[in-house]
Amino acid sequence: MAHACERCQELEEQIRQLRAEFIESEYMPPREYRLTPTETAIYCLLHKRMGKVTRHTHLYYISRGSRHHKNIEDTNWPQLLKVYISKIRKKVNAVGGPNIVNVKSVGYILENPHASTSIELGNVPRSVAA
Repeated sequence: MAHACERCQELEEQIRQLRAEFIESEYMPPREYRLTPTETAIYCLLHKRMGKVTRHTHLYYISRGSRHHKNIEDTNWPQLLKVYISKIRKKVNAVGGPNIVNVKSVGYILENPHASTSIELGNVPRSVAA
């Protein structure tokens, strides 16, 4: 049982760090994106890490909050995140905003429209196919 409590503490610390990172950001997406509050939370984290991979779990935590951290084991959350990303892509792309790229089995990247197509994945730069 001690192991589960330690894991919960680790997850709560990750959530605290992500929230601090998100809340400290003063960026708000343009109104023409017409994002819901949950979509805004996801987009703001992607924007703050523009050009870098943001892991699926980090996006889940920031979108669902600490009160839902026990549901991370739920098999439906990856599909729910895909739905949110799809909706965000449609809204942002409709007004010419930056593209969100899927990094298979890792997470997502918000492309920097003013940079090259090279992205940072951990410590190893990788190129994104156009």
